[in-house]
Amino acid sequence: WPSPACRHDIRECIPLITGGNGWRIQALMQWATAYEMPLAVAVAKAWGNYVELISTKRVLFYWWVPDSTFIQMQPHQIHFPRHNPKEWAAGDKKTSLA
Repeated sequence: WPSPACRHDIRECIPLITGGNGWRIQALMQWATAYEMPLAVAVAKAWGNYVELISTKRVLFYWWVPDSTFIQMQPHQIHFPRHNPKEWAAGDKKTSLA
């Protein structure tokens, strides 16, 4: 899924990989749109593909702690405005995760 910020030329999109059944895909898409991030959001088809893509390519990725799969990569977190539970309950996921 190419975000609006790079749909005109997908070569400008930065790959962002998530996995499973699309972990946090709605939030990822809303963040890309709300903050004009030029992202191409993709879902890896299996855990092994997810790990391989992230380990061998220069991509952004959805990850969580305390999972240690990518700890040696020393990833950096992207910060969004403080979580707003009311907005999330209404489907507006522009703020950070809880």
